[in-house]
Amino acid sequence: MKNPYSKRLAGLRQLMSAHGVDGFIIPHRDAFFNEYLPESSQRLAFMTNFTGSAGMAIIMSDHASLFVDGRYALQAQQQVDTETFSIQSYSLDTLQQWLKQTLQPHGVIGYDPWLHSPHELRQLTKMIERCQARMHAMSPNPIDRLWTDKPPLPQTKIIPFPDDVSGDSTAHKIKKIQAVLRTHDCHATILTSPPSVCWLFNIRASDIPHMPVCLARAILYAKGQPTLFLNETRYHNPPASITLAPEHAFTSHITTWSHHDDPILLDPRTCPAWIHHTLQEQGCAIIQADDPCLVLKACKTSAEIHGSTQAHIRDAVALTQFFAWLEQQPPNSVSEHHAAHMVCTYRQRHPSFQQPSFPTISASGKNAAIVHYIPDSQKSAIIKDNTPYLIDSGAHYTDGTTDVTRTLFINHRPDRTAPQEIKHLYTLVLKGHIAVASIRFPPKTTGTQLDSLARQYLWQHGLNYDHSTGHGVGSVLSVHESPPSLSRHHPSHPLMTGMIFSNEPGYYKAHHYGMRIENLMLVLPPISTTQNAHPMHTLKNLTLLPYDIALIDDTMLTTQEKSYLTAYYATIKTHVMPHLDQDGKTWLERQCALPFC
Repeated sequence: MKNPYSKRLAGLRQLMSAHGVDGFIIPHRDAFFNEYLPESSQRLAFMTNFTGSAGMAIIMSDHASLFVDGRYALQAQQQVDTETFSIQSYSLDTLQQWLKQTLQPHGVIGYDPWLHSPHELRQLTKMIERCQARMHAMSPNPIDRLWTDKPPLPQTKIIPFPDDVSGDSTAHKIKKIQAVLRTHDCHATILTSPPSVCWLFNIRASDIPHMPVCLARAILYAKGQPTLFLNETRYHNPPASITLAPEHAFTSHITTWSHHDDPILLDPRTCPAWIHHTLQEQGCAIIQADDPCLVLKACKTSAEIHGSTQAHIRDAVALTQFFAWLEQQPPNSVSEHHAAHMVCTYRQRHPSFQQPSFPTISASGKNAAIVHYIPDSQKSAIIKDNTPYLIDSGAHYTDGTTDVTRTLFINHRPDRTAPQEIKHLYTLVLKGHIAVASIRFPPKTTGTQLDSLARQYLWQHGLNYDHSTGHGVGSVLSVHESPPSLSRHHPSHPLMTGMIFSNEPGYYKAHHYGMRIENLMLVLPPISTTQNAHPMHTLKNLTLLPYDIALIDDTMLTTQEKSYLTAYYATIKTHVMPHLDQDGKTWLERQCALPFC
């Protein structure tokens, strides 16, 4: 594994020395801040072989470290040469301590200003200056000089997203954003996030894996037409209300910005620092605020809700047929990778299927303890009998996006009895999942406040999980969408009517097994149940798939939890059963045969 990575490190260190820097930061990031990166932006993987969707490396002249969070700790140990890279926990405290131990006074750390936001850069700068060192912008990125066969940025065809599916026209959305700009007394905003650009202009594309978006930026003015920076050959017959400019013209437009006295709204968390600094150097007034598309995009229209509802029915049909197929295979005969392939195959049977919304996590036994484990096509494990099997998968359909996780106990005995330890742990996770799904909450409640509901039963036994309990989900955009979030680590935005988020507690016993349960939830409008009661939001399950009956210890369930399961399973059978073949119906009937009904 040391080659070619050790050779690349040596080449980078030579370039660092030539530029007078002692270290260089490599985030998992592209210039558009996408979660899933085009091949041409996989610099972290190119330098380290780590392929997780979050992380950062710092290369010094004599050593290197890779920083990953708890989701990727085991994956990093497996993929990265630990004689070359030390694996560190990705937290601000750990990073600060590492910098204190590593940096010399007056040292210089290089970074690519296109790959860091102003918010992130401020944090890094403060930590590095505490060590009496400084940061130095390096553009173009020195890694690109080493990457001689780096693929070009993709240029896929732009596809209009119909107004009747989005539920709102581009012209009306533009007016909404312009109203936001006026409240901030801003002349313009620069949209740098592809999901925001695609949502605003009702377009989609296939520039990056798992996200049907185009790599484009836009400038929206409080008055007048917005400018979309996109090569004309990609977009045939754009609306007359949009000014189209070549993609390469964006940087020159920023460096020659003429409205110096008119405030510009920039999102300090999603805008590349290069844009922020360039405008600042020109004396432009900058208002730092959230991307004005975020909340509007997250609160789904009635058309988007209808599309998502239909997409989840199709998805449930596909997964039910897959689980029926998996159950019929001979013991120990299906690999994790083949199972992931078959999930996609069953989804592809519906003409509205577009692509997976993220790489399928298909994990048996100890691999399921790796939270974001992706099976290798050449050496994935066999799904073994008498062990939990975790599958986390999703899809983009023409009208909605899905994300669902189920844990099954693979066992070909007639009774499919799971060990009591596993049933106990799974039921603790299920109780937390039901607690979130069943909650009533007042307006302005945040996801942070709901996160502990999912953990409470594990906490009672001294157990926990490292990942967030939930994330927002886009409408045929990104499967991970801000601002909805159920996380204990960061304050989150209030949950609002029309938002869709995941509810996915889990438990992971390292080197043994893992389990997770995930449904997508829709936030319903607040209502009062009695005359004097405060209006409360409730949640609707969009996901329509039973939990594995072999893993549920019903003696641990309360009357209310049993009522939830009874009602949920009745809904599943109503919407899913009519679309199944006989094998699928048989599997669903058996999984829905709750012993307390």
